[in-house]
Amino acid sequence: MTVKVLVTGGAGFIGSHLTNELVKKKYKVLVVDNLTTKGGIHYINPKTKFIKGDITNEIIIRKIRQWRPKIIFHLAAQSAAEPAYDDPKKDYLSNGYGTYLISKLAKEIKVKKMIYTSSCSVYGSNYEKKINEKTLIKPDSIYGVSKYAGEMFMHQILKNTSTSTVIFRIFNTY
Repeated sequence: MTVKVLVTGGAGFIGSHLTNELVKKKYKVLVVDNLTTKGGIHYINPKTKFIKGDITNEIIIRKIRQWRPKIIFHLAAQSAAEPAYDDPKKDYLSNGYGTYLISKLAKEIKVKKMIYTSSCSVYGSNYEKKINEKTLIKPDSIYGVSKYAGEMFMHQILKNTSTSTVIFRIFNTY
């Protein structure tokens, strides 16, 4: 039996590369993406199932629920710090509340593993020291706060479940 994998944000730069690798490894992949990334060129692997939409939309969540993935790679996000100041509500809805909804769904359908793509922005501006996983969490931007909110929602919702969780705090991506 082929394992079903959901990749939110799967048409973006990192998501599309991840999706290509999952397809090569013979996973059955569902990509959900709203296709609104600024400055990027979207790519949707034709060997995947694709849903255009926002992860905060109940209709999209319902479609994911019906598909019943066993693994979730959650990359969907507003992915830059500066736009968060122009529209903090949009930033929080995508990065915080969207992660809440995906985590809630993961719990409901008993996902085996959820991988969340966070950001080094959760550490804040720390120009004096090297940053590692033990560095104090101290976001000093709206974007950092929204990404950390996503982490906290995932921990809160999935902490007493059998779902294995991983958080990647990605630094600058070329």
